[in-house]
Amino acid sequence: MNKLTLKTLVSLLAGVLLTSAAQAGSHSLVNMSRSSTQSHVFVTQAIEAEFGKYRTLGGEDESSFWKGYGIRTSAGLELMKFIQFSAGHTFVNMREKNDGLQSLRGSRLNGEAKLVFYSPVGNLEGGMGVLASRLDFQQGLEVGDYYGSGSYYSLGLNYFVTGNLSFFGGMKMIKENLVKNGGASKIENIKTDTTSLGTGFSLWL
Repeated sequence: MNKLTLKTLVSLLAGVLLTSAAQAGSHSLVNMSRSSTQSHVFVTQAIEAEFGKYRTLGGEDESSFWKGYGIRTSAGLELMKFIQFSAGHTFVNMREKNDGLQSLRGSRLNGEAKLVFYSPVGNLEGGMGVLASRLDFQQGLEVGDYYGSGSYYSLGLNYFVTGNLSFFGGMKMIKENLVKNGGASKIENIKTDTTSLGTGFSLWL
């Protein structure tokens, strides 16, 4: 993902936050009208810019900076307007910053639990999750299959436009361990420490 796209994502996130502040009354009215005794089912679509340090082990051990993006789809359940549980899938596309021939692409599954705190300008959400990945690594002509697992912490702001639609922005701090499952790549293990910035919308059913 280039710098322009990353700046666009950050601008979208800032736009969501500023719009939320300007229309706090609308969010407050919608949120207060939602039942706290009824469970709420939701589906979410988001785009996330991810960047951070990758440490590769095997062959030549080294650390480098990677960046890319993910497109995430998830579904979840909210209880008492306070606790959320969700599960989702993210299509991941990452590249080494200074070497366009190094890339990781594939799928990431996640499960997450969040606590939701009401705010007039948007509900604050803090949570943690676990993830499992299956990624294809390519470096020039070398390829490899990697399986991984990890965890993350998240912090975000969710703004209700109507009772059935909300927009959100947030960040995640992710740590993951990837292990080679097959292929000709000399890298046996990849440890990641990345940050993700994302924005998207939720449909409440």
